[in-house]
Amino acid sequence: MDPTQQLQAEPFEHIASHHVLAMNIGVSGNLFGGTMLCWVDEAAALFADRVARNTFVTYEMEKVRFLRPCHTGDIVDIAARLFQVRRCGLDLELKAERLNRSEGTRELVLTTRVVMVAIGADGGKTDVNMRAEGRGSVDL
Repeated sequence: MDPTQQLQAEPFEHIASHHVLAMNIGVSGNLFGGTMLCWVDEAAALFADRVARNTFVTYEMEKVRFLRPCHTGDIVDIAARLFQVRRCGLDLELKAERLNRSEGTRELVLTTRVVMVAIGADGGKTDVNMRAEGRGSVDL
């Protein structure tokens, strides 16, 4: 694969789910945005580990859009897809949806793009080493 190849839109892959608990609620009565950002950042790292054999750090989150609030009792599902592979990093698209259990509805609540950078043992940038065996094949 060309190390700077932009990919055709791949389907999103489910990465993580979280219950919105009372301890996650901010003063506005909604899920605290910092908690959501933490969940999205963790999902980006998990996804990067699925697709490449590197250690990654978050370089940036671009255009984080909080589209709707989440409330106590909602379930937040976070999904990701690979947007572009660069020599030393991955550009990912992430989205979060909330499942309102009482109404049985699902709504898009957040979208963002996250850039993950591959680092070596010295902490400096290194080339991305994509997994040849494909998604979901994580060595445990």
